[in-house]
Amino acid sequence: AWSSPAIPSLKKELKFNLSETDLDIIMSINPAGSFLGALCVGMLINSLGRRGTVMALSPLYIGSYLLTGFAVNRIMIITGRFICGFLAGAASPASQIYVSEISSPCIRGRLGSLAGIFLTVGILVAYGFGAFLNWNQLSLFGITFPALLGLSTLFIPESPSWYIIKQKDSLALKSLQRLRGRNTDVSGEFKIKKESSERIKKMPEITLRNASDPKFWKPLALSSMLMIAQQFSGNLAVVFNTVSIFESTGSTLSPSVSSVITGSIMVIFTIGMTFLIDKAGRKALLLFSSAGMGLSHSLLGSYFYIQANYPQEVINSISWL
Repeated sequence: AWSSPAIPSLKKELKFNLSETDLDIIMSINPAGSFLGALCVGMLINSLGRRGTVMALSPLYIGSYLLTGFAVNRIMIITGRFICGFLAGAASPASQIYVSEISSPCIRGRLGSLAGIFLTVGILVAYGFGAFLNWNQLSLFGITFPALLGLSTLFIPESPSWYIIKQKDSLALKSLQRLRGRNTDVSGEFKIKKESSERIKKMPEITLRNASDPKFWKPLALSSMLMIAQQFSGNLAVVFNTVSIFESTGSTLSPSVSSVITGSIMVIFTIGMTFLIDKAGRKALLLFSSAGMGLSHSLLGSYFYIQANYPQEVINSISWL
């Protein structure tokens, strides 16, 4: 959410002779980097481990914020934002795989949803501090979080599942014991993880010849379409432009306050979802969320259509929209 308060700040300061195209690139280069980071991280996760990957990315993350915060030209800002996005795209699957592998089945859904909670908390923090800090101060403030990420990984064990894959059973058992507590009998869970790893090894590789088998393409198609629908829902476009959207309405509330309210609502609903995910089910929540987003985007699109095609008095009367 750095872009939401930072782009208006860059516009006001008139730094580096930035054109509208430059500002669009600064905004969109971050998710472009995330796309590449997610594609490239697979080798790191398998070679360094899940914890090791996150630990290795942390100092680079700090470097990307320093590059943006001390930028003296647009190339430095664009490069810093690209690297930051690349590292976010790499760290996200590494951390989510780690969480899924260390979780007990009974709380896996709730632990998995923590990623969504902290994503919305991060957006709220960016909106809140962006109301008081300019673009480069906000970048330097952002160093706090990758620094905490790097420090926190010093105190957690590597994933037992990764140790098993690497045939380091003694380390896997030690890691699992540490995660479950010293007085817990982990022999049964360790055996299940070991058997699961052996089954995965015996599974045939996916080739063009056997990709037509429903057991391969159905889960792949379902998960791919779900993620595509999520990313193409338009949510990030709104998150990246919240301050600018509210600036255009002429509301009595300041754009910064309006953005903080929006971010707070995101946090509240995401936390509420964690209590429902194991009761209501994933599908029901996805349907509810999709319908709500469809309605809200329709209202937002309607407002901007009216803004572009109707007189000012009509626009003023629907600024609440």
